[in-house]
Amino acid sequence: MDRDTLEIGGRFTYDPFIHKMRMPVETINVLGGGGIEGGTVNEFWGVPRSGKSTAAYECAEVFLKDYGEHANVVLCDASNASQLRLQEVFHLHAGNLGEKYVDADKADPRVKYYPTPLVEDFWSKSLNEIKWGRENNKATLIILDDLTTATPKDLMEKVLEFMKSEEAKEKVKKGELTPDDVGLYSAGMMIKARVLRECFNELLGSIFGQPIWIIVINQITTKMTKVGGTTISSLESGGGWGVKHTFMNSLKFNHLGGGEKESEMKDRITGLITKSGVEIKKSKSFPSTRSPIPIFIRDDKGGRLSPSRELFAMARELVLLIESKGYYRLSPELAKLAPGVGMEKSFRESALLENSVVLKAIKTIITRRFRSDYFLVDRSYVRRDERLKKFRERAAQAPKVMTTPDTVTKKQKATKAKKGKKK
Repeated sequence: MDRDTLEIGGRFTYDPFIHKMRMPVETINVLGGGGIEGGTVNEFWGVPRSGKSTAAYECAEVFLKDYGEHANVVLCDASNASQLRLQEVFHLHAGNLGEKYVDADKADPRVKYYPTPLVEDFWSKSLNEIKWGRENNKATLIILDDLTTATPKDLMEKVLEFMKSEEAKEKVKKGELTPDDVGLYSAGMMIKARVLRECFNELLGSIFGQPIWIIVINQITTKMTKVGGTTISSLESGGGWGVKHTFMNSLKFNHLGGGEKESEMKDRITGLITKSGVEIKKSKSFPSTRSPIPIFIRDDKGGRLSPSRELFAMARELVLLIESKGYYRLSPELAKLAPGVGMEKSFRESALLENSVVLKAIKTIITRRFRSDYFLVDRSYVRRDERLKKFRERAAQAPKVMTTPDTVTKKQKATKAKKGKKK
């Protein structure tokens, strides 16, 4: 984002219709009128290797670019994420870790990393960072990786205490250990679900109307439901229904296998691209899609999403690209928005993936179609454009330089220096 869309008078001025969290999934950005609204808790869940953590950390990387000096990124880690990958792939160099983990010349004070094995750790750190971000006028992104691993302190203590007992040892030998034995339940409700519900209810109340986004990475679990004498299983994310009601958006990531053709594999042992799909299982702001949004993870790039391949796949689904014997031609609608490319020429997939004019045209058409089909998508763009115009007008009329804590400090130092010379 440019300064004229972030600042008025040199100060970050939050507007909920303008300032959103962009994702590395272009289709979701289009559906959200530029991204995901602030003041929200968002769940990314699914099977391993489906791209949920990748999407979350790329959100953080984009967030730093969009909000610049006004960004505050908080990584709450319950599962010991690889520092090498966080730093080398996503360029998240936490400034609070010290030189043991982060090179001094790369340490970024806008990024903070906290180990949070307990739910209460995440809870308290999040509340502290929300308060700090509000007091220092920052746009804050908090990521929990992940909800399944984080454990309530009370539950941890109950389990450890019971497992030391002779009763537990006997039951383990006989294979008779049950959730009731280890104290998983309290007042008829699972301890973890109760603690999580209280945690996220408080967080939700703390971020309303604020430039604050929370991403919760969650694993997939099997839910067993008895209907009569039949047990029905279904795949859901963990945490309980109480916490699910606090999520504004719930995005399910599905691992779909390799994203390359057999002819592209050659003599490699492993593939370089993983194909996945994103389902909008719940959203209070944008519509669900008819089928999963195709996304592609570049394993050769350390596990980064490829927006160009996503747009290419969407163009094929919308018949904006016409395939013939491994080559592609542009549809009349696409060719009109891609001057100089033409309808007569045929292209390899690799050439189109690198053609910025074609990719921009594809995104424009997708945006037009979604705006035409969905009332809320169209209104999100209308409101954003109206607010942007007013925001820029206010920014242009405001004084160019505003006194900030830094400039005050410099002025005070200069004044003291002058007084010292006079004496």
